Amino acid sequence: MSFKRSCLDCGRVIAKGSLCPRCQQARDAQSPSALRPSGGTRAWRRLRDAVLARDPICTICHVEPSTIADHIELRGRGGTDTMANLRGVCEPCHLTRHGGRPTSPPRRSGGAGVVPPRKRRPTLTQQVWIR
Repeated sequence: MSFKRSCLDCGRVIAKGSLCPRCQQARDAQSPSALRPSGGTRAWRRLRDAVLARDPICTICHVEPSTIADHIELRGRGGTDTMANLRGVCEPCHLTRHGGRPTSPPRRSGGAGVVPPRKRRPTLTQQVWIR
């Protein structure tokens, strides 16, 4: 037996979640970026593949093959998910750029838990300027 609930936007009866599919789709279309932070949408995968095809070699070190679509202007600082704001980079350069740690929190199996952000360490460039 499943419990029924109402959509928070329109009041339609739904079986799961907090929004009906129509209202969820409308909210996603209105958001500045309809992409999830985990990059799990089909649109993000297509965009990522296009960036890696455009930049097959890392745009930072120009040696390693690109494996990550990196935001030039970070999304948290107003950057967009567009070809102009993305570049292909290798994993070592990506980690160096972001202070030696991955930018996405680790996923937990069995549910979406909130992982508190870590304190940011100065990047290699900032460390050189601090000395």
